[in-house]
Amino acid sequence: MRLCCAGNAGEVFVSRKGYYYAFDVPKFAVQPDCCLHAWHLATGNSRHATSYSQIISWCSNWEKRWKYRHIPGPAYSFPLGNLATVRKKMQFRAYTDWQAQYGDTFKTFFVRQPVVVTTDPALARQITVKDFSNFHDRFIPNLDNSLHSGFRRESEQSGMGVARGAYWGSLRAGAQPMFHNDNLKEYAGIINQAVDDLINNLRAAAKTGEQVDMHGQLGRLTMQIIGAAAFGVKFDTQNAAAGDDIPLVTATKVFWANSKPTFWKLCAFVAPPVVMPLLRVLACAFPSQVSADLEDALATLYDASDCLIKNTKKKYYGDSKEPAPWKWFKSNPSNPYKDTVPAESSIISKLLEANNKATGTNFTHMQIASQTNLMMLAGYETTANTLAFCIYLLAKHPHAQQQLLQEVDGFKLGGFYIPKGTPVSINVWAMQRDERYWQEAQAFKPERWLSSKTGGDRTGGMAYMPFGLGPRMCIGIKLALEEAIIALVRLYQTYTFKLSGELLQHALEVKQTITISPKNGVPVTVVQRK
Repeated sequence: MRLCCAGNAGEVFVSRKGYYYAFDVPKFAVQPDCCLHAWHLATGNSRHATSYSQIISWCSNWEKRWKYRHIPGPAYSFPLGNLATVRKKMQFRAYTDWQAQYGDTFKTFFVRQPVVVTTDPALARQITVKDFSNFHDRFIPNLDNSLHSGFRRESEQSGMGVARGAYWGSLRAGAQPMFHNDNLKEYAGIINQAVDDLINNLRAAAKTGEQVDMHGQLGRLTMQIIGAAAFGVKFDTQNAAAGDDIPLVTATKVFWANSKPTFWKLCAFVAPPVVMPLLRVLACAFPSQVSADLEDALATLYDASDCLIKNTKKKYYGDSKEPAPWKWFKSNPSNPYKDTVPAESSIISKLLEANNKATGTNFTHMQIASQTNLMMLAGYETTANTLAFCIYLLAKHPHAQQQLLQEVDGFKLGGFYIPKGTPVSINVWAMQRDERYWQEAQAFKPERWLSSKTGGDRTGGMAYMPFGLGPRMCIGIKLALEEAIIALVRLYQTYTFKLSGELLQHALEVKQTITISPKNGVPVTVVQRK
């Protein structure tokens, strides 16, 4: 039996071709400048918007509304388009409601930018695999109208998750060796050691019956694993007392918790380019508490990355020179990693030796720091969410938990025209819960992963894409699955988990930022197996 949980709300891509591009469904086609869930804010001619007609045009967004009138979807609302509904309901629920109302493919407005959303598995595969060259880049709303400038702006545009063109391909190629099968075999020992630490940490709770937040515990587990696997460094995130501050874990949690757009970011989404310099000044002069916390968290992550990269250069490459100026933050003289040297085979060494095809040079210090940050952020949150949802569902469905225990004990389980530049979103959440593709789609049925006969994907694998598909598929898919399987099996070899009465009676509350995660953790009672 395999247990798989998805936490992605959707995928976004951008069309690069300047010709009409037809989908293989009636009435659907992609016109020049088409994007697929790839936020591309229009700059327009706002700097010349001095007449009343231009102001009215900007506010009403009538040109884009007219251009996309043939695609069904919720009505545009000034000034945020449909973003207010998305923020109120969370994106995955808003998209699911709109799918029920308008069909598998519909449009919505992210502020002024139309986004075409699809829940069709065949189109999802076409976007991510067959026609990837047409939908190569992701669109991230705050990159084009960033509130930051200089090195701070450059750093937020350098990570693999948002990189574009040849630069993205170079980053992917440079990091790929970390996830080769030969390396994954070595990670099993790292994962098992981290799970040993977690099992030991849960013993006291198992004896007393005290509830523990497994989502938080699993976050410490995954941070320890990514530190050892990616950098060859023991972050020691599980040995601290429950109330102790662990800088990297705290910074990562702050990042994920505060990833929703702030007031100033919403202003930047709406504002014409001519206003952006003033907005940057105001946002810097009057930052919100959320923005201040987020900047502190990113400074902590970048400072740790800076130390790890410098120490790698000095130890293995004899390079003690200070890098070219790039810091937008103040270094912490008490940084716990200032003397830590990563393993020679770490992801840092691989990127130091890689070539940036966009420039023909090596990656810069800042660009490598952006990738190490991404490894820590993604490695912490995503697998922790998957494991937390697994434990919640198994605890809520004792029959499935009993089936898992038997297997754990017995085996070692390893038509529309869409203009160019249009964002098109894959409605992953709804697609993975659609009765057309899944038997009893809303039921928790772990056995569905055995075959289509037991409730699995009726499309032959197209309706399930928790890691994405095609060249943009999550680079860490193999490590994440290995980590989740080993951790889940090892935990259930030692413990079972019980939910309180309230969680047994009601659905788990979730929140959406960049990922979908438990809103208030997953409090359970740990039970020692006899």
